[in-house]
Amino acid sequence: MKYNKLPLTMSLLLILVIVSLVFIPVLTQTASSSVDDNQYSWPSFMYDLRRTGSTESPAPDANTLLWKYKTGGFIDSSPAVVNGSVFFGSSDHYIYCLNATTGYLRWRYETTNWVFFASPAVVDGKVYIGSGDQYVYCLNAETGKLVWRYKAGWEVTSSPVIVDGKVYIGAADKYVHCIDATTGIGIWKFKTDGWVTSSPAVVDGKVFIGGYQPQHRFYCLDAETGASIWNFTTRGFVVGSPAVIDGKVFFGEHNVPGWLDCLNENTGKLIWDNQFVLTIIGSPAAVDGKVYIGSYDGYVYSFDYDGTMVWKSKTEGPVYSSPSIAGGKVFIGSNDKGIHCLDQATGDSLWVYQTDGHVKASPAIVNGKLYVGSEDGYVYCIGGEGTASLLPNLPYDLIRNVAVIIVAIVLVGSYVYVRTRKKKS
Repeated sequence: MKYNKLPLTMSLLLILVIVSLVFIPVLTQTASSSVDDNQYSWPSFMYDLRRTGSTESPAPDANTLLWKYKTGGFIDSSPAVVNGSVFFGSSDHYIYCLNATTGYLRWRYETTNWVFFASPAVVDGKVYIGSGDQYVYCLNAETGKLVWRYKAGWEVTSSPVIVDGKVYIGAADKYVHCIDATTGIGIWKFKTDGWVTSSPAVVDGKVFIGGYQPQHRFYCLDAETGASIWNFTTRGFVVGSPAVIDGKVFFGEHNVPGWLDCLNENTGKLIWDNQFVLTIIGSPAAVDGKVYIGSYDGYVYSFDYDGTMVWKSKTEGPVYSSPSIAGGKVFIGSNDKGIHCLDQATGDSLWVYQTDGHVKASPAIVNGKLYVGSEDGYVYCIGGEGTASLLPNLPYDLIRNVAVIIVAIVLVGSYVYVRTRKKKS
């Protein structure tokens, strides 16, 4: 019995393509990992409702690149990592969802303007995030389909927090907005004296948030009604988010000189402040009696809760990024294009991973891995366990589509070859 070699070869190629589609996700896992990828999460900017920036999750021990994914713009949006997916925005107008293990694209949703500094919150299967097109979006976390969108009066660079079925977020229309998380209908809004780029913390029924310009104020509002409880006059704009812990409110002031303030949570009275040579744009992290913050002077600082400086550690560029604390380490980006890992107790540099753009986004630490974007357009996954992916990092959708084309070519080629052989015979 004679076999036609060409159709047989094409059939084998077809089988190879199908098998590769099945095993691509397996091949792109890291070589080893002792932590379940769904064990921990980082659901919002600065991790929790208090915006402490601190997690119990294991942290990476080394700067091994596990994968990186390229978008069409720069990334200043800080990622959320929930249920094995990484969520973030980009200046290319898209909101992205990637596989946290492989870096492959799961979905992306197009807004009508950049997503700049606005970072997502992921709660109960929904993704909440603002955009420069004036809208706050609610998307299905699994599919990326629009659930609702809420129009603020101007661009939204604030990052939302979701509490008791309500979304709290600021906007450049000078308002703090409270939105029903299920329907997207506004519940209340509070008018401030200027833009609201700060991201709120919500603690014990109170919303804490800063204002931008022209007046310099920090606000404490009733979470249920939006009524003002107290406000504090600052010397500069409050761009970042406050950290609220142990009855204290910590936040930085965007001014020259810059300031780190500590207020009483209940009264708004100043407990202490520290002056910096240059401005503070990022948000503080606070845990275990210490507060950590970066400055435009290129240093990362650690202070006791009483305001005493513990250490400072120098990077080679201004620091817009906010610190993330995990596993006895401080992780933060810098305009020197580096992702820095510092010893939490001493400030000593443990390692740096160099990107090709300013790192203004803030890292998410989940299951022994670090996730963060850069202005080079990539989002990076760095970990201390295992090795880099065994296959180049291309979107899985792209690989699938190319494979489908190859399959189609094989099938058409086989058909044409068989028809040609029949005509000849």
